[in-house]
Parts: sequence; C-alpha cells; structure tokens
Amino acid sequence: MNKNSIYSGYGIDYKNGKIKSPEFGYINPLLINGNAKVGKGVWTWSTLPTNKEFTGTINGKDYAVPGTCPCHCVGCYATSGFYKCTSTVNSLIKKTYLSINYKDFVERAINAQIKADDIKIVRIHASGDFINSEYVDMWKRIIKANPNVKFWTYTKRTEFENAFNEFDSANIVKSIIR
Repeated sequence: MNKNSIYSGYGIDYKNGKIKSPEFGYINPLLINGNAKVGKGVWTWSTLPTNKEFTGTINGKDYAVPGTCPCHCVGCYATSGFYKCTSTVNSLIKKTYLSINYKDFVERAINAQIKADDIKIVRIHASGDFINSEYVDMWKRIIKANPNVKFWTYTKRTEFENAFNEFDSANIVKSIIR
C-alpha cells in the first residue's frame, strides 16, 4: 500500500511528501525521524516549550501560541540552539496550534504516518509537555491503536505522570525539577 492510500484511509490528503492540515495548508508530516540526540529510527513529536507565549507569522498570518511546559527551567535545551531558529519555532507553533485546536487531525495524521513510515519508536515531546487531559487522551488512543510501537516521554506535569500506566508499550518519565 502506498503512502497516499494510507493517509487517505485516515482522511488526510497527502501530496508530494506533505499532508494537508486544516489551518496551514500542506505541511511536513508531524513526526520527525531522529535528531542528533536520539538518532535515526526514533521518531519525535514536539510542541512549544516553557510557559511563555510564542509568536510567528505563517503563510502571512500572525499566530500567538502558548508554550506547553508548566515552567521555564534555566538552561532548558529546548529554548536554545536550533530551537531558536525561526523555522523551528514556526514548526512548533504549527504543531502546538494544531494540538490545541485540531486534535482529531493530529491523531489521524500521526496514526497514518506511523503506518506509512513503518515507525517502531516514538518519543513524545522532544520539546514541550502535555497540554491538557484531552491531549493526553489523544496520545492514549494513538498508543492503543499502535500496540507494536514503543512510546516514551518526559513530563513535568504531576497530574499526568501515570497517564500511560495501562500500556506496556509506553512510558512516562517524571522530569520534575524542584
């Protein structure tokens, strides 16, 4: 089955390696294959870090989107280096905005990408954190729909630190800094 057919089965328009989002038009698929820290084969999902608001202009429209982490830790890697690049910030604005306003799309797009790219390992939140309980529930449905995929994440939100306990294929690491 080709990628177009897989995405189409999830109600996602896929063309020339891009998916059509409800807000931003055609964008890159949502999961990224690896980074310098985790290597290729570990697909990552990120949202905006820290507890501050981020602004960006995407397709000529201005966006102001809140970060998802409940704190701003001194020395946080997700607020330095390439995370400061306009393209990275705008990508995280898109993903966070979609996660807040279009969870159904995000869920379908991630499920489709897991199938289309035969993904086996997903790190949720290379930057960012859980947004709210509905967002956690979205991830629980993604995990349940993909029992052969390993998922892990870190959280500073104590209310969600045990959210994945029902799954053998998912792990949440507490990342509380006192």
